Amino acid sequence: MLKRIISLILTGVLLVLTFGCNGNTAQPSPSVPEGPPEESPPSVIVRERLPRPERDFSHLSAPGLSGAEPVTYLAEDANLYGSLEIMDDGAVGRFTQQNPEDMLEFVVEVENEGFYRLEFLMRTMSDYKENYLIVNGAAAGALAANSEDYEPVEVQRVFLQTGANTVGITSHWGWIAVMSLTVSGETALDPSFFEVPIKLVNPNADDNALGLMSFLAMQYGLYILSGQQSQGDWRQNHGLFGGEAGFIYEQTGKRPAVIGLDFIDYTPSRVALGARSTETEAAILAWNNNAIVTFCWHWNAPTPYIDGTWYRAFYTNHSQRGFFKRIMDGEDPEGYQMLLDDIDVIAVQLTRLRDAGVPILWRPLHEASGGWFWWGTDRESYLKLWKLMFDRLTNHHDLTNLIWVWNGQHKDWYPGDEYVDIIGEDIYAAAHDHSSQSGKFFEAAAYTDAPKMLAMTENGALFDPELAMRDGAMWAWWCVWNGNFVRTEEHTTFDTLRMFYNNGLVLTLEDLPDLKTYPIYID
Repeated sequence: MLKRIISLILTGVLLVLTFGCNGNTAQPSPSVPEGPPEESPPSVIVRERLPRPERDFSHLSAPGLSGAEPVTYLAEDANLYGSLEIMDDGAVGRFTQQNPEDMLEFVVEVENEGFYRLEFLMRTMSDYKENYLIVNGAAAGALAANSEDYEPVEVQRVFLQTGANTVGITSHWGWIAVMSLTVSGETALDPSFFEVPIKLVNPNADDNALGLMSFLAMQYGLYILSGQQSQGDWRQNHGLFGGEAGFIYEQTGKRPAVIGLDFIDYTPSRVALGARSTETEAAILAWNNNAIVTFCWHWNAPTPYIDGTWYRAFYTNHSQRGFFKRIMDGEDPEGYQMLLDDIDVIAVQLTRLRDAGVPILWRPLHEASGGWFWWGTDRESYLKLWKLMFDRLTNHHDLTNLIWVWNGQHKDWYPGDEYVDIIGEDIYAAAHDHSSQSGKFFEAAAYTDAPKMLAMTENGALFDPELAMRDGAMWAWWCVWNGNFVRTEEHTTFDTLRMFYNNGLVLTLEDLPDLKTYPIYID
């Protein structure tokens, strides 16, 4: 009830605000149609333009601790467990891969309860490595080392209690060395942090996209949208009423506000070998029932560049080594045309969605900096491809319904503010790690000086919305990946799932206003 009252305030001068899907979203789901739903031109709805109302961020008024003097703790003086040892240079290593007994534990004393910045001086022993952060016995996200020289790795806004606290690193990928930990007080979070512009990087964005962005901006920092990857195949067991989203409804009695889908089986190299998809139909059905739709694209490499299992050719190790860089360096014109052709094929589906009035949170070329997908094998080539895709879809295909969600996962892979509406982070934390992932949240915020909305665009374990509010890490939405991440209790128990879906800070489909008539607020 509180969420609905506040939503009424946010929409200001609107006399009527319809919640849910015409009041029917809490009813049992309709049967999944045997064939694609009929597509018809959307009715023309003129959205109101209204002044942007003020929002109350008093919940973020935690006092700052910027006066607290930094204190440095040496790793060699900390508690060492498992196979850890003090190395010749005084650092502690080496953290055996996936050995939970290997833990480095600092005991940190603070005079005042509040938020602190943790800065670890650490290095990797080979390539990029992630390991787990534990604060006072609870999982608190991950630490990433990507340099073989000692460099600071920061985690912002970590909550510490008065007196003694334990700050530990446990092994996940392992193979790091830690020299020290420096603890310093954080300043209070400025409420303007969550005031993102209500505009899109496509100056010709249509009212459906602008209306959705307006809604997202008005909820950002106040609520978290529930999301679920619910992609499927030609059998249509997917989307809002099937697949993982259907499982969510069975467990919680609620439906996710955001439905995640994938264009994977529209890719020409997969279609040539028999793949087919009805994801576009699922997206139209979801939007017609008032859900928000986000699409990724596991882009299978073009046929000549597959080098491994054909249906896994979006992965680097199932595609031809070095083909992407050769194409983007201009050494393979035929390959360049194949990439354009693939983009044009996906544009056909995006055009269908535009013509059906469906705005899309469009998240292509995801997780690039990890290198496990072929589009992440070379940074400069990736940046060229992102800009090429943006130009092709925006200017050549006139796709006005896209909200561009960049998900490159590292500041060096950021293509520029003029190409990005929202920054996404994919976070697969340890099983039952329900921390807010505040370290990654504020790291992502620092990718650019421009105010950009932040979303958890993929995740395994759900984060606790109460901890997200406490820490100021109010992700715009979460989107749990499919399969065992939601269908088993391996990452989040079903009791926890129900608790989070019924939390007052979380918006489900039943809480949404009518997104087809939501006003466009003017900054």
